[in-house]
Amino acid sequence: MTPTPRLLAVSTAVPPYALGQAEVRDSAHRLFSGRDTEIERLLTAFDNAGIETRYSCVPLA
Repeated sequence: MTPTPRLLAVSTAVPPYALGQAEVRDSAHRLFSGRDTEIERLLTAFDNAGIETRYSCVPLA
């Protein structure tokens, strides 16, 4: 019989790079502009998400 897996601990962590929602939206716009996508329609998700700050483990640049 194999042992049943169990959680021994749970923790949280916040990545070091704080990014403003507008900054992330603008970056996504630059990244996907010119591609065969409906980027303008999709960017409304950033406006409607209710998120002010996003966190990343790498800089946006």
